[in-house]
Amino acid sequence: MDRRQMGEFFSILWEYWNARSCFIFQQPDKNLAVLGDKAVSFVRRYRECQALEALAPTSQTAPTPLTASWKPSMAGFLKLNFDGGKVGGGGSVIRSSDGDIVLAGVEQGGSFGGPEVEEANTYLFGIKCARETGLDNPVIEADCLALIQKLKQSTIQDNVVGSFIKYILNICGSFNFVSWSYVNGGNRVAHDLAHWQPFNHGKKLWDMDVPGSMTIWAFEDMYVFRSSNLMQ
Repeated sequence: MDRRQMGEFFSILWEYWNARSCFIFQQPDKNLAVLGDKAVSFVRRYRECQALEALAPTSQTAPTPLTASWKPSMAGFLKLNFDGGKVGGGGSVIRSSDGDIVLAGVEQGGSFGGPEVEEANTYLFGIKCARETGLDNPVIEADCLALIQKLKQSTIQDNVVGSFIKYILNICGSFNFVSWSYVNGGNRVAHDLAHWQPFNHGKKLWDMDVPGSMTIWAFEDMYVFRSSNLMQ
């Protein structure tokens, strides 16, 4: 098989393996032909995004090297990744269990309050966007260990971060399910959103027509995840 056929083959294997897992856990079964078409469509869309990225004269953000693989959430759950920026504000992205971007956003402007403050502020921005858009069951990942620990332990200190955590926990109480975890790497899309250019004060959300650079990196995350799991 050539590289094109190999990519489609591995993607089909992943869809069948995922369907097997859903069957074991008593989730609805899917037609095999539909799964095959979905797998081939994923690979072709990935290649189309690569081609479009190659044709672009310049990129609005410099791509971050892939240091660790992003992993999707379980079927029926959404994953929220967020990251604080270095000039005030940050970026957040919500993706489905298939790796598709459901909602992406950036918040820019204001003074830089320190890494943990900016992480907490960006998390609050992302979780508010999720609630206002009607999304539920978020699985939340970030690369700020101190913040994740405080959220897990409901640690509310008498400072700026404590105020953010109190507000975040209050919002999370409206979800049917929420979990927090620390991730060392695999946060590339949120990181690049946090450093989005051109820099403008204010907020920007995408639920459709997500910037091509973010789409290609999201596809690459899922492609790497599928390939690495099938190779094990």
